[in-house]
Amino acid sequence: MNSVLISTNNGKHYRITVRVEQPGMNIESVWDDINSVVMSDKQWLLVLGGDDIVITDMMSAVNISAVTLNIKNISSIELFKEDKKNGEFHF
Repeated sequence: MNSVLISTNNGKHYRITVRVEQPGMNIESVWDDINSVVMSDKQWLLVLGGDDIVITDMMSAVNISAVTLNIKNISSIELFKEDKKNGEFHF
């Protein structure tokens, strides 16, 4: 499953996936939205879950409805895409 993994400086990890990818709502559009916030002068990143977007707290493996992160507390953001041909992940 294609996903964005966000890691924080305090050891928390969040996986963001798109339940059903379609034009205009896919993991690349989520990736672009997150990167535009990070590259701007905004202090906070807010990701909202919903019908198509699933946010998983990787520490407890529980789906959460939203995550708000201070940009300065983010240690990495990675896009993982599954290669449909051989089932491997690439980033």
